[in-house]
Amino acid sequence: MTRDADYWAARRAELLGQMESDEAALQAKLSKLYENQVVQLEREIAAYYQEYGEKNVIEYRKLMVSLSDKDKAMLIERMDEFAEKYPQYAHLMPVRESIYKLNELEGIQTSIRLQQLEIGAIEQSELDAHFRKQAQRAANLAAEELGFGSNFYGIDATVVTDTVGAAWAKGKAFSQTIWDNREKLAAYLNDDFAQLVARGVSYDKVAKSMGEKFASVASNDIRRLIYTEGTFLFNEAQAQVHQTDFDYYALSCADSRACQICKDLQAEQHLNPARFEDRAPGINFPPMHPWCRCSYTVEVGDWEAWIDRYVEQRGGDRASIRDPYRKAKDDAGVVNLKLHLERDKSVFEDALATAKRNNKNGGSVDWHAASEMADWDTYLSDDMMVGVAVKEDADITCVFKNDKSKYRGAVTDLILMARERGGVKMDCYGKFLVNSYEKCGYEVVARVPFNAEYVDDPLLLLEQPDVYFLKKTSDSIDEVIRKIASKTYHQSTQAELDSLPTFDYDEAWKYRDNLLK
Repeated sequence: MTRDADYWAARRAELLGQMESDEAALQAKLSKLYENQVVQLEREIAAYYQEYGEKNVIEYRKLMVSLSDKDKAMLIERMDEFAEKYPQYAHLMPVRESIYKLNELEGIQTSIRLQQLEIGAIEQSELDAHFRKQAQRAANLAAEELGFGSNFYGIDATVVTDTVGAAWAKGKAFSQTIWDNREKLAAYLNDDFAQLVARGVSYDKVAKSMGEKFASVASNDIRRLIYTEGTFLFNEAQAQVHQTDFDYYALSCADSRACQICKDLQAEQHLNPARFEDRAPGINFPPMHPWCRCSYTVEVGDWEAWIDRYVEQRGGDRASIRDPYRKAKDDAGVVNLKLHLERDKSVFEDALATAKRNNKNGGSVDWHAASEMADWDTYLSDDMMVGVAVKEDADITCVFKNDKSKYRGAVTDLILMARERGGVKMDCYGKFLVNSYEKCGYEVVARVPFNAEYVDDPLLLLEQPDVYFLKKTSDSIDEVIRKIASKTYHQSTQAELDSLPTFDYDEAWKYRDNLLK
């Protein structure tokens, strides 16, 4: 992995934006096609009314006569043209011999069906090119995430061809859906035409009714297909790449407007991630339904074990994989603590306890026993005197430095590591710590007045600092490091801190967490 989760989330959002822009352009192009075809349909209806109508109305019985030789010849010529232009779809046309048995009503109905086949052939070509482009982009994003470069897959790569045209929606590929939609619309139009003529409806009303039905059904069907199939390709192409190196994923809702089905599945899978090999669109993998735009996140329980496996299988340097921002941090002047994941929580507990004893500000550091930290990520420097922990709920805690440590300015590397590993929030005593965390890309959002009832540290009782709640900014890790280098992050004054929304501790926690949502 070459960046943090925030970076790749931003890249996926950017890719979705590109796809939606392409979708809008494709829909506009097809809408123009439909408009032209509506005009053609109206002309064909007009020709029938001109030939068989009287006073702008057709007597239904007149359409029951056998198809004229001229109309038979026109239909057969049109079928031949279609077969020559789209030989791969020739089997979809009516049997040639059946044309000789049609009456005039069936003749225009066959003509309407041929028009839908012609539109379907164009849709097939346009959508195939569009979907291949989206699948290639999505696969290359996942490949880049794994360090393979941004142009790893070509347009004809197996991961692209296997994804585009996959039969996933009720066992159907997008191409079959196109033909089903065309047949459905042809049936609608043919039934409507027969019923309108039988009722003696005038040409103007017939043309208007059928034109509106054509435009609305065609447009709605294709928009739903492009949108939903796009979601499938966006996720499936990435999943085919991710599954080579990851085992688990969890659905991620597009935004707060996601349906309850997707919200419930997101909550379930974040607690119990699903296996890539068991994914099934519409059941446990997006899209869960038509018009769904949800995606997924890769879930890794033990990053250190994953890194070990990755290096064993693919080679590379553990240190650069573990801390892909190291060079950028070095360039920005961030002290390198040579942090490692400390799996032995008793070792971390001992280092924390020693640091609290040896630092006059030790009372400001949260204390937790090893038993509490079983499922936390805990990190220690190479001298075992500087550390940080990230809780299961992404809360950063136990930020400490032993006064005997060789490192100075340690907080930046600690907080950056915590953020890379998912830390999004923290709370702390006093302005000094707030400013230290603000310099690392966090923003203060709430204040809790000092309460001596919960404090036994002499220095804290003397100084009585308020407690402040912070959350991460929207900046990516790259941007955070750039701003650290340029020292552009704002550091709150005491007056600004005093003016923050004020709560008791539990309410401040809820307020901050709601802002994160």
